[in-house]
Amino acid sequence: MLQVFEFFQKRIAMQYPLVEDTDTNPFTLTRDAHEAFLKSRCDTVIGRDSVVQQARERFICGYR
Repeated sequence: MLQVFEFFQKRIAMQYPLVEDTDTNPFTLTRDAHEAFLKSRCDTVIGRDSVVQQARERFICGYR
């Protein structure tokens, strides 16, 4: 039974390696989530480039 578990554990680790360089800081994760959300929404806004730019400057640049 232990051999079966170890076999599958190794195969899963080979197919889905853990990424060690990920940032787990909650503030960075929140900032990145907000930035991704804003980028996804600004692509659908037509004719409001100045409003999107103001929001980007206020929210994204304010976090850094």
